Amino acid sequence: MKALILAAGLGTRLLPTTAHTPKPLFTLAGKRLLDGHIERLRSAGCEAVRVNTHHLHGEIARHLAARDYGLPVSIRFEPQILGTGGAIRNSADFWDHRPFMVVNADIDHAVDLGRVYAEHLRRRPAATLVLCADPEFDSVDVDDTGRITGFSETPRAAGCRRLTFTGIQVLDPVILDYLPEGRFTHSVDAFRAMLGDGLELSADIPESPRWR
Repeated sequence: MKALILAAGLGTRLLPTTAHTPKPLFTLAGKRLLDGHIERLRSAGCEAVRVNTHHLHGEIARHLAARDYGLPVSIRFEPQILGTGGAIRNSADFWDHRPFMVVNADIDHAVDLGRVYAEHLRRRPAATLVLCADPEFDSVDVDDTGRITGFSETPRAAGCRRLTFTGIQVLDPVILDYLPEGRFTHSVDAFRAMLGDGLELSADIPESPRWR
């Protein structure tokens, strides 16, 4: 397994702090968020990590260069920010034929990433999104079989519940066919198109996730 950590965001909601410290380098419980993500990915069996950067790229690059994580960690700098989908497409040269994991850098969680990846391999959907219940952010519709049926801009189908995307996902390389090269795009745009083409998107809903 390979993984991408999305660390390019501007962090505008946390200004003025993020004017000089990127959110992935915030410290929580004595550890930088970015370090925690890499360590959890390594523990889950990840072989190599890529980190995309834009805002305060130099701060993140220096932080990574000063550490040995026990696995290869590379950086893909975006001179112009590309969004969540654009970042995945911009690392097309990094992926191989296997499903890969993508994690938002600005979250904290206790999700068992190895279990999530193994479950994705068992079910073999085009994408697995890790979801939880948070009424403030619920935006993904899931049926009683665990399949994602839509997102918040569409009416919720009968029998579906609406949950929150945690920023953790496992993707089949087929998603690259739905992401334009070199353009800003959100991954949810690809998900909508994939659903429209009849591809399966699966929800992974941990029983007791710690997520924020």
